Amino acid sequence: MTIIEKLNNGQYEIGDLENYLSTGNAIVLYNTMHEIIDKKITDPIIIQKLISISGRREQTLENKMLGFYTVGDFALATLKKLGIDLASLKEYTRLDSFEKELIDELAESGDL
Repeated sequence: MTIIEKLNNGQYEIGDLENYLSTGNAIVLYNTMHEIIDKKITDPIIIQKLISISGRREQTLENKMLGFYTVGDFALATLKKLGIDLASLKEYTRLDSFEKELIDELAESGDL
């Protein structure tokens, strides 16, 4: 069974999600973040992993997600959807107003 199938079928443990967030595969990262939002998972280790990922905003092949969005953008949008105050995160406060607006739009969109 693939990781995506495990996520879709709910056949995972919190530790599995932690491992999935460590993968370099954008599809796995996207589906894992979507599942975290869907199940409203606020485990402290998961939150820390998302915060760590949120720094990955460079437009490199390994960080590209959807369109011009990066893994870091999706991590920040995931944190926002979980109710985390982004203003308390250095990764977010470093962004200019345009970038913050993009994160807000992504969090409000149906893309995640």
